[in-house]
Amino acid sequence: MIWFDFSNVDNFIGKDGWNQYRLKKFINQLTLGKFLGNKRVILAYQQPAGTAGGTATTGAFTTYPINTILQNDLSIAAISSNTWILPAGTYYLERGWLEQGGTGNFTCRLFNITDSTTILTGSLNAAPSQTFWVFTELNYGTFTIPAGKVIAFQYYSTSTAGIGDLGPGTNGSGQANTFGLISFVKIG
Repeated sequence: MIWFDFSNVDNFIGKDGWNQYRLKKFINQLTLGKFLGNKRVILAYQQPAGTAGGTATTGAFTTYPINTILQNDLSIAAISSNTWILPAGTYYLERGWLEQGGTGNFTCRLFNITDSTTILTGSLNAAPSQTFWVFTELNYGTFTIPAGKVIAFQYYSTSTAGIGDLGPGTNGSGQANTFGLISFVKIG
């Protein structure tokens, strides 16, 4: 087994806050993956190759079109109306991101539909045109669900440019387009 001593992290990676953030994030993911076992759920918004992500709804938080279960170690039943039921427990959000283009300012959140409460918030970004697409991320963190709850990944956009708002349809690889993804690990 390899042990790391990060007691003097500044000398290990420098005093740059961004590098410290990346190192801590890496350590958290390494620890969760190695020591907590397979208790992971990964959900995504995917479309066939060549299919655009769709037109954004503006002016209100809108449920993001999560439609694919990529990993399901918690046996969540299914995705229904772009939402899912998360069983009781304490979770760590590994990652949560979505892309948009031509939607002006936009952000995202993880939302408890059952109780009408925000669980985690996301960064604010700007995607002024569909000539490029910008990613926004949920802020990483832990949260507890005391009983099974209906959960949604939601976004808020200030404008729309059309069918490619939620991701471009260009993909010559023949693989599905993935326009957003959310990943949890159950830690308690």
